Amino acid sequence: MNIACLLFDNISETNGTTVRARRIIDILQKYNDITLIYCDEDNKHALYSLPGIKLIPVFHIGRRKRESAYFLIRILAYIRWSFNVFFILANKQWDVIFCAHDWFSFSALYFLSKIKGFKTVFDANTIMSEEGKELGFSWPRVKLEQINEMFVIKHADHVLACSKNIYDHFSHYAKHIDLVPTFIDTDVFKKPVASPRRKENGALMKVGMIGPFTSHVNNYSLDFVYTHLSEFDPRIHFVVIGECKQRIDSEYIQYTGYLASTNDYISQLSCLDAVLLPAIEATLGLCNKIIEPMACGIPVFTTPKGMVGLYWSEPGKDIFVYEANELVSKVNELIFDGERMRRAGENAQKVIEEYYSLRKYKELIIHIASNLVLAP
Repeated sequence: MNIACLLFDNISETNGTTVRARRIIDILQKYNDITLIYCDEDNKHALYSLPGIKLIPVFHIGRRKRESAYFLIRILAYIRWSFNVFFILANKQWDVIFCAHDWFSFSALYFLSKIKGFKTVFDANTIMSEEGKELGFSWPRVKLEQINEMFVIKHADHVLACSKNIYDHFSHYAKHIDLVPTFIDTDVFKKPVASPRRKENGALMKVGMIGPFTSHVNNYSLDFVYTHLSEFDPRIHFVVIGECKQRIDSEYIQYTGYLASTNDYISQLSCLDAVLLPAIEATLGLCNKIIEPMACGIPVFTTPKGMVGLYWSEPGKDIFVYEANELVSKVNELIFDGERMRRAGENAQKVIEEYYSLRKYKELIIHIASNLVLAP
């Protein structure tokens, strides 16, 4: 099969959408001819490669344009991306197009599919209109997003929902839809550490904050720690993992900077005693910042908003969930309880192994692509 994957993002960057796209591409490339079409800024594509996959960068549509504060610049970036995708896809015969959470350009993709005869798979990483409500977007904007969502979900040949709430929201409209949550290769992520290290009561504890810190949602977590830093037990130090420009000078905070490889990232996770995600807004879908440390047996502290989409997790058993105004005191109280932290870490690993493991969804993804080609 000839499969094209559309990623309205830069594959060399690390965020929920790019990580999920890489994992799905990695599954498909073992059985198919894969071409990845993605955004690029200047010539940064030269810094990244995916062995065995043809890369087609669409130049000069970097993060600054996609996330510009100026609405017109964002719209122009979307339009330019859609035109480029249309002409790239029109010049070759494809069997399946995998669209990674690209709600905007799907209309052009759908109309081209009627001419070229390829099938479409849409990967829904969130519910855009519901996130818009969370972020306080205007009613007209939320309504337009709802209309666009319905068009995409109704016309995609197959939809992948990355969480149970997304599946429930769209299942009434999709032709075919499957729940494929944020999966992870548990064999890789559980190697460095089986459970949090047990320490003496006076030992230093390391709490991780997982980035990249390049958006309003992620930066809120940083602001939370910076604001409440003096309220945390002085035996607690923080490790800020990933790209971060909003730094402060403190003996209680260590910054890793951008991590170039999964191994480097897992090595950082293996040194942690806990992860803190004081989310104020629900992302509704991808939960990598929680699932990845849980896979390593690292207990996670978050808010009710932070665990939206984690359908199989149980607060107090495999994850610690408290309102934002309780987080500091609960971290101070629980992180030195070695037995409870150990149990939470072990339970977290069991949940990830049972419900979020790569092995559970690999065959399903291959089956979906194969069936689309065989379908009339």
